[in-house]
Amino acid sequence: MADKIRLNSYIAKCGICSRREADTIISDGRVSVNGKTVSELGVKVDPKRDRVSVDEKQISLPGGNSYYILNKPREVVTTIKDPQGRRTVNYYIRQTGKRLYPVGRLDYYSEGLLILTDDGELAHRIQHPRYRIEKEYLVEIDSPLSASELAEAQRGVKLDDGFIKPVSFNVEEGRGETAVYRIVISEGRKRILRRVFEYFQRKVRRLARVSVAGINLGDLEPGTFRELTQEEIGKLKKITNLA
Repeated sequence: MADKIRLNSYIAKCGICSRREADTIISDGRVSVNGKTVSELGVKVDPKRDRVSVDEKQISLPGGNSYYILNKPREVVTTIKDPQGRRTVNYYIRQTGKRLYPVGRLDYYSEGLLILTDDGELAHRIQHPRYRIEKEYLVEIDSPLSASELAEAQRGVKLDDGFIKPVSFNVEEGRGETAVYRIVISEGRKRILRRVFEYFQRKVRRLARVSVAGINLGDLEPGTFRELTQEEIGKLKKITNLA
C-alpha cells in the first residue's frame, strides 16, 4: 500500500464507515490529515505516512488481523481439532493459510454463520455477555407451537440455568406437522434454543444461524466462506467498543 489512495477509501478500509458515508463526514469537516481539516472530496493520502483523524481521533488500518465467516454444515465440530476424529471447521478454512479460530460455538447438529478470526480481543468481546450481540436463527421443529405456547416463548421461559427471553420470536413458516421460527437472541448459553423447544416438548429438526450482529449469511453455500468487509469489521468493533 505504498501508493496513495482516496481519503474516503482509506476511512472505509479502517472500518469506520462505508466510502459513501466517508464522503459525508469529510464534507462535514470531521476529518483531518496531518492536523489540517480536509473537506474536499477526492483528496488522496499515503497510508504509511499520513496521519488521518476522524472527530479528532486518529484512525489506522486493521493491524494485520483476518476476519471470515463460514457457513458451517451440519455434523461438523466447531473446533480446530477433534480428538474423536470428526470433521472440524478447520477442514473448510485451512485453505486460507491462516490460523483462524471460531468465535463462539454452533453445536454438532446445528449449521449456519460462524465468525472466524485471529483477533483475540474482538472474539472475546463478541462472546462477552456485556455486549449482548444479537444472533438470528431459523429453527424447524416437529410440530407447531400453539398460540399460547408461542406467546409464552415470546415472553420468555425459565430453564434450569436461568430465564431466557428472546429479542424476538416469530413464526417464519408453518405447514402440516412442522413449523419454522425466526428467533433473535442476545446470549449464548449452551444449546439454549434446543432447550427452549425441549421445554415445550418439541424436537428440533433443523437449526441454522443466519445472522450475527447484523452480518448476514446471505447466499453463502454450506462449507464455503468469505472475508468480512471492512464495513462489517468496523461494525463489530463499534458495537464492542473497539472502534
